[in-house]
Amino acid sequence: MSVCVRRPGVITPPPVVAVVVTYGDRSRLCESVVLGALASGVAAVILVDNDSSAASRSRLDALVSGRRDRVFLTEIGYNSGSAGGFRAGIGEALKDARHDYVWLLDDDNEPRVDSLENLLECYRRKRSITPFAPLACVSFRASRGRLAALAGGVPAERVFPSRNSFLEFSPLDAMRKFLRPAVTGARSASTLTMPYSPYGGLLLDRRTVEAIGLPDSALFVYEDDTEYTSRVVRAGGSIFLCPTSCLEEIDPSWYAVSRGRFFASRLLSTSHLDRLYYQTRNRVYFEERHWVTTRWKYRLNEAVFTSTLFLVAIVLGRISTFRLLKEAIKDGRAASLGENHLLRDRAKST
Repeated sequence: MSVCVRRPGVITPPPVVAVVVTYGDRSRLCESVVLGALASGVAAVILVDNDSSAASRSRLDALVSGRRDRVFLTEIGYNSGSAGGFRAGIGEALKDARHDYVWLLDDDNEPRVDSLENLLECYRRKRSITPFAPLACVSFRASRGRLAALAGGVPAERVFPSRNSFLEFSPLDAMRKFLRPAVTGARSASTLTMPYSPYGGLLLDRRTVEAIGLPDSALFVYEDDTEYTSRVVRAGGSIFLCPTSCLEEIDPSWYAVSRGRFFASRLLSTSHLDRLYYQTRNRVYFEERHWVTTRWKYRLNEAVFTSTLFLVAIVLGRISTFRLLKEAIKDGRAASLGENHLLRDRAKST
């Protein structure tokens, strides 16, 4: 079956609740996602308001009004990040014993009408093979390079960074990719497995959530999905990509927009310093605890990475950004997590 082929059929509401987290001024995007989820057949939507603006909150209230039997608004009261938002949403969703599955959606992941039907078919097929282990299936997004590569038949070991890579960087990996470009081929079950995945499109059953727990709210934003979903594999389970369950990314992420540029200039040239900080800090936190198998290799990759970055920072005149990245590395290693209030206050003053 090719990627994102629509299949005819009658959709019956399954015991799935979608969890959608939104914030700021994104209510128009969020509305498309919620309506798409309802059209795809979810039994309910838990809409988590992570401190939206007054105008957006008013629009969210209007969205819920008239759909109170299927759309439920949970207000956090402050921006708890994606980690806190999905933690609250999953916990709220599974309070209802009728809900066997949770389907996580970012507020810009618009489902197609058959997205959930195809995803559930994939999940049930995989569950029949592994009836007891934790299991997750993920919808396909063409804008996500890794998901597109997996769907195209590139082996997972060529798609994801190798063990002991630092911030996903390893000179050996870079050399291998240069000398032996990835060759796509026929998809297989092993091709479509992942060591971790994004939140957007993630389907979990109640048993898996009970096994892996809820997202760690201390990670706040970025790479919190990496840490959370990797628990499925670390608990002896599997994560599968479902290429026929498609989501439209209606607001491309900051990383996707800059993808393809040299990694050092991409990092140092970003104007999103808060995102750079959190992604770096949380990735180092994850790698130090769950990705490193040989410590000296990890430290060597770190030395090559930071030395290269320092030289590029001098050329670009971005020493202050380099210092912020070094601060993030230090905080990740020390597990100094939570929201960085100094960074938040700095952003408000600019």
